[in-house]
Amino acid sequence: MLNLTELMDIGCTQTVVDSDGWMYPCGKPIVAIRRWPDGGDGESFGGVCQWHAKQAGVELVPLKNIPNPLSAIPQNKN
Repeated sequence: MLNLTELMDIGCTQTVVDSDGWMYPCGKPIVAIRRWPDGGDGESFGGVCQWHAKQAGVELVPLKNIPNPLSAIPQNKN
């Protein structure tokens, strides 16, 4: 499974189809992490953009709700 930084680098993983029928990931900046239920090969997670996060019935965790581990590191105030 990819970590959060890798998911953000990849961008939106929702599949889109162009006019020629080619499928590819959306790739826009992500606003949430989506859980795709078990489709026979195990559940998976991926980032979704603002547009694809609006789909009905999806399980999402907005990025703003994911704690930043770096914020727990004390800052040197010198």
